[in-house]
Amino acid sequence: MTRSRALDAVCGHLRAGLLGARPPKPHPWLGWEQLIEVSRSHCVAPALAWCLREETLLPTGMRRYFDAVLMLNGRRNEKLLKGLARVATVLNAVDVEPVLLKGAAHLVEGVYPTRSLRVVGRPRCAGSGKSVGERG
Repeated sequence: MTRSRALDAVCGHLRAGLLGARPPKPHPWLGWEQLIEVSRSHCVAPALAWCLREETLLPTGMRRYFDAVLMLNGRRNEKLLKGLARVATVLNAVDVEPVLLKGAAHLVEGVYPTRSLRVVGRPRCAGSGKSVGERG
């Protein structure tokens, strides 16, 4: 299978799981390993794991892999959120209001059905408030 066909299959499973579309038809040439490789390279392995949570044709080894990916990413995201809360507390103490960006903002806003779906590289935030000279 070409990489583009594997990506099409991953996107089909994501559409089905997240948007309620029909799942892609099973293809005899489609290997689960290829889906894993493509989903990892595009940082959607946890989302794919969640979308395939009820897939009956998933081999036991792949099921274990996807369960572990989802659990570990969920733990990581919870730790990131706790760290962001500490950073926000420190910034608020000096009259700076943090604004979360990108993936961190999506985690806090609850955009996904569960926080373990989103892969966050590095949480980013911007801030607005008094400048150092104004704090006096």
